[in-house]
Amino acid sequence: MLAVTHVIWPVVSGVFLFFIALYSLPTFDWVTNTVGMGGIAIGVIPLMLNRKRSGAPVRCDLRRTSP
Repeated sequence: MLAVTHVIWPVVSGVFLFFIALYSLPTFDWVTNTVGMGGIAIGVIPLMLNRKRSGAPVRCDLRRTSP
């Protein structure tokens, strides 16, 4: 059951969201696309700063197990 909640479900969710984004991208005008992509790009900055500050690796090590 752990594989479903920690691997399969997030992967299916990510693929679905990526598909919906690509499917709906041509229907929006350039302003909406620019604001959406800019929001995603700006969101990466705090993510990287937080990872750098906490010392967490940027890449995920799948061999590590949580306690």
